[in-house]
Amino acid sequence: MRYAIFVLSLAILLPVISSAQYPYPYPGARRSGGKANAAPPSGNQPTPTFEGTLKMLTKKEIVLQLQSDQIVTIRRDHKTKFIEKDKDVKPDNIEIGTALAIDVKEDLDLKPMAVRVVVNPPPPPAEKPATVSDKPATASDKPATASDKPVTASDKPATASDKPLTASDKPVTEP
Repeated sequence: MRYAIFVLSLAILLPVISSAQYPYPYPGARRSGGKANAAPPSGNQPTPTFEGTLKMLTKKEIVLQLQSDQIVTIRRDHKTKFIEKDKDVKPDNIEIGTALAIDVKEDLDLKPMAVRVVVNPPPPPAEKPATVSDKPATASDKPATASDKPVTASDKPATASDKPLTASDKPVTEP
């Protein structure tokens, strides 16, 4: 009886002990070659640009107040370029309240990462509203008169014969 219990316990424990010898993942298991937190594919996606005034600048982030009074925190790293008048500038030389335009991309954890910071960007060109003197005068610019308007069937006065007859209408007899 003791021998049967010994063989049975050995049969149960032997596979458990032998599998504990191998590290995870077990031999024969395939491993992926990529990183666990690989960056999302950027492709040819345009990079968004945030425009506003600088509120805070640290070694790891830029806090920007947008024109819509929203506060945005954007990460930065050693690859972030700071440009003023087409020349590189040190981030320490940028004062609080300075107008900035920041091109961003998504970081590994899908948060905005600054790629390029333009100090004092040029204002966007304002669209000039068209005035009467900007376009040449044409015949269609004259005010319309009653004689210019074409006459249609809807302009004629309605008569009794123009109305459609219904079941409630009684025939009209003329005296």
